[in-house]
Amino acid sequence: MRKKAITLFDPSRIFSDDFMDAFFGNTGLDFQYTNELEMFEDEDKVVVKLKAPGYKRENVEITIEDNVLSISGTAEEVVEEEEKKKKYYYKEMKHGSFNRSVRLPVRVKADGAKAEFKDGIIEIHMPKAEDVKPKKITIE
Repeated sequence: MRKKAITLFDPSRIFSDDFMDAFFGNTGLDFQYTNELEMFEDEDKVVVKLKAPGYKRENVEITIEDNVLSISGTAEEVVEEEEKKKKYYYKEMKHGSFNRSVRLPVRVKADGAKAEFKDGIIEIHMPKAEDVKPKKITIE
């Protein structure tokens, strides 16, 4: 007779709500996946890239207010009649909404910001405000 393996540690559930409640107590915080984000600057602009696979550009909103960039989006789960009959073993395709806000490292010109959405990546270019751009000073 074969012995049944017992899994004491399931890494796929390490960040479940039950785990977080057990570890931190019932804080009322909602621990969820957040869209990965990167931010960098060059001489003239600040650039933010955010992963948003499965979202459509018309369901994404970007705002800049008080030097904070906020990006939010919604994705509807479309369940077809045929799909309701399927017996799923895994269903991890994301739907719902996200909201990311980050403080910008320098002041930017919000009215000059441009965004594009390509291959599930939102890329936002924000020109720096004139007073924060490096200025070269020549010696007379």
